[in-house]
Amino acid sequence: MPVRFDISHGLVRIGAHIVAMADMSAVDLEKHGVTFIRDFDMQNGWLLKQASPLFLDGKRITLLFKFNDQSLKVVSFSISHELEQNLEVVRKSHDKFLSNELGPPNEVKSHCTIYRYPWGEISSEVDVRNESCSIVVRWS
Repeated sequence: MPVRFDISHGLVRIGAHIVAMADMSAVDLEKHGVTFIRDFDMQNGWLLKQASPLFLDGKRITLLFKFNDQSLKVVSFSISHELEQNLEVVRKSHDKFLSNELGPPNEVKSHCTIYRYPWGEISSEVDVRNESCSIVVRWS
């Protein structure tokens, strides 16, 4: 699989080289091979950095990293074979991926499936306003 979770330590492994964990800086991620292509400064301490898409195991992975005061707090990504337009198809694919990786979720809502851990949470979410579906890792 192109993305693996170390739920004991709150790590996300993307491909062979990228490791994301709480409070990393953008420079740390760049050292692990992330190439950022776009920044969104929210003017409130939050900075969103979009990474260039990765292609691993025949799947496209689109990554967005969210920093608060230069510390990584959230990473979200989407895994797909192609650019799927149907959000429910993408959500079901993400839910299946998470179920295979993590087992049964703690909670299922109409717009998200949530796995909770002492260090934070992993979820599969649909954002109908932005017409997107992502897997989101949030560190507390």
